[in-house]
Amino acid sequence: MERLLLKAYRTFVPNRLKRSLSPELKARVLEGLLYLISRPGLADLRRRHQAITAERAQNWADAMAQWQHLALTSLPERHEDDDPAAPPIFVAPPVPNGVEEEATRKTRYALNGLRKARAHRALELYAAGKDRAAAELVCRVVESLPDHRILKNEPVLLAATSTWLRRALVEDGYPPPTSGTVSARPPKSIAICLDVLKISDVHTHSRVLFSICRNMMELDPDITTHLIVTRERFVATTPIISPTFNPGRVAQVEDKARAALGPLFGTRFHLHMCNNFGLEGAASTCRAILRIAPDVVLYGGGHRGFYSNESRLVRHTLYEHLPTAFFYIQSNNQVDPLTDMIIARGPHRIDGETGSALIRIQPYPTIDPVATEPPAVVPAKRQSKIIISAIAGLRMNQRLAQQDRGTLEALFAILDKVPGSVWHLIGASDPEALVRDLPAVGKRVARGQIVVHPVLPFPQFTALMNNAALFVHPPGFTGGSGGAAVAREAGIPILTTRDSDVSGRQPPETVFAETEMKALADKAAQVLQEDSAWEAVVRSQIAHKAWIRETSAQGFYDCLCQTVQAFERRCGAGLH
Repeated sequence: MERLLLKAYRTFVPNRLKRSLSPELKARVLEGLLYLISRPGLADLRRRHQAITAERAQNWADAMAQWQHLALTSLPERHEDDDPAAPPIFVAPPVPNGVEEEATRKTRYALNGLRKARAHRALELYAAGKDRAAAELVCRVVESLPDHRILKNEPVLLAATSTWLRRALVEDGYPPPTSGTVSARPPKSIAICLDVLKISDVHTHSRVLFSICRNMMELDPDITTHLIVTRERFVATTPIISPTFNPGRVAQVEDKARAALGPLFGTRFHLHMCNNFGLEGAASTCRAILRIAPDVVLYGGGHRGFYSNESRLVRHTLYEHLPTAFFYIQSNNQVDPLTDMIIARGPHRIDGETGSALIRIQPYPTIDPVATEPPAVVPAKRQSKIIISAIAGLRMNQRLAQQDRGTLEALFAILDKVPGSVWHLIGASDPEALVRDLPAVGKRVARGQIVVHPVLPFPQFTALMNNAALFVHPPGFTGGSGGAAVAREAGIPILTTRDSDVSGRQPPETVFAETEMKALADKAAQVLQEDSAWEAVVRSQIAHKAWIRETSAQGFYDCLCQTVQAFERRCGAGLH
């Protein structure tokens, strides 16, 4: 019955209507729907209706009971004639579309509701001064997480867990500062916190972070920097781990830091690789940061994405203690109100709730302060008619699949406007699936106009870029700044969209809104066909890079000074 209901809902309710409903109205519609179909013989639906009704009444104790009952009763029953040697339910892989798969789905749904209800109840108990009972519920919530990303993405779970950590810090002798103890002096000790630090041939995170630290220290000889890899995902029992940030790769990170910072490593630059587990481990990490006593903390990354690398739990916990700034490791990340300053790398969209945070658009100081010889400007390169777009992994398949047909046709019209041009899409996780599933790509692959590559080794990628005529960063693509950096060093013109990681390093005339794909395609065709247009873009990129080199370090430091001032005002106004 439930499967048929869901199928009917997905089939007959227009997507436009689904998107237009507010979350509250959706909840009311669901409540009414469940009420209508809750009749004898459908006990689980009736129980779910009771759980949702309790949630709407904010009766979290009753909601906990209902969701826990649902989680227990969703398990498929074992009968006397079952094979006694069969593995326990959920140990063997469930049969697709079978009883166990359906039971697994229902149980996970109920456990998700139970976690949220426990978190809400814990916050109620904290407000009532019943810390011990609240702490027990928070521990149950964290221990039941099947994936650490749920904690970062669910506000109520994050609020309950950070409350537990703040109470633990007070017990350990780390109360928030008062207005009389906060100074707005220019920061000399700067900390950068992130959950994990990705090290691979295609990730530029470490280079960006080491460059920011180096340029801050070059700006003022009294500045020290701390890069703190919190690994807060280990608060959960089952964190997501990748070879790019495996906990055992401490030596590789240290080697990269020494190579990037030279004699500054261990003197004015300090690398902290935390290795703590569980709630007490997160509390230990927060205590370690408070012992460092930075004047300001920069939190990089964001909570959206498969491998989110922001220390969001640490930020929420230490928001009352330290000046808090947020900067983007990727421009599609979301923000929330618990920050004093949001530093955007370019004119991209700010997703999320900003609250009272200051917002500044400021290119990040990632360029070596010592000017190097600019790339040679060789308009003859345009004659290759090779266009390159590059992002790594699953995102290439996903982002192209998410584009509407009109956007793809507008972009690929470049290939028709410039006969003989070839577009190389580099970084697909499954090139064959991309060609098969996207007709707009597949038909042009058949014509020889598009070539789809997997992730290429860096030397091979660089060689292809050196022979290219144009680098295009399509709308919706995350990342890509590493490939764009290679294009700039090769003296290749770049066209991109405003809400991208690439836009912050590009001159304004090369940045387009997502609704301006026809204008981007016309500009690309002009660049590929006219030496003067090609040369103008490359020279503009060189001049823009020189401007960023000269101004970004001081501008970025000014943002940190304003962050400290905002924190002082927040403490004085009692806005912890």
